[in-house]
Amino acid sequence: MQAFQLVAPQQPPELREVPVPEPGPGQLLVKVGGAGACHSDLHLMEAPPERLGRVPFTLGHENAGWVEKLGPGIVNADTKKGAFWVLSFVDGDVIAADHYAAP
Repeated sequence: MQAFQLVAPQQPPELREVPVPEPGPGQLLVKVGGAGACHSDLHLMEAPPERLGRVPFTLGHENAGWVEKLGPGIVNADTKKGAFWVLSFVDGDVIAADHYAAP
C-alpha cells in the first residue's frame, strides 16, 4: 500500500510503498478511502529532529475507509467487513473512531 511519509526531519515527505499491516487481537484493518492532512502535519514536517520522534512517520491522521479485515476477538455485529469507519490518529494510535453500518 502507499503512504505519504516524512522520512527525515525538515525534508519534503515522500509517497512510499509500505507493507499492509496485519490486525492483531481486538483490532481491525481499515482500507483508507480518503486521508486528510491538516496543519498538525505541517508542524511535524517543520519540527526539529529532537521534537519529531521516530521516522519514517506516516502523515495524514484524519481518515475514512472500510473494514478490510478483522483481527481475532472482534465479535461486534456492526464491525464486519465493509463497515464504514471515520478515524483520527496520533502517532499510529487511534484516538477517535466512529463506525457506520455496512452497505
